[in-house]
Amino acid sequence: MKRTRQTKQVNKAIEHSRRLFLCLILLCFLTILIYESFTPMLSDDLNYKTAVREASGIGDLFL
Repeated sequence: MKRTRQTKQVNKAIEHSRRLFLCLILLCFLTILIYESFTPMLSDDLNYKTAVREASGIGDLFL
């Protein structure tokens, strides 16, 4: 009987840890998404490929 109660407590702790981990992963994802969306100067690497395609020479990359 006592072992069953301990097993239930351990299972609850594992479930709590799993939910906390998933919430933290989601929070990290949303934070990075917000920073990438609202700060275009920080996410310029995402747009660099487009700039390279449109550039006619190396001088256009620096202007």
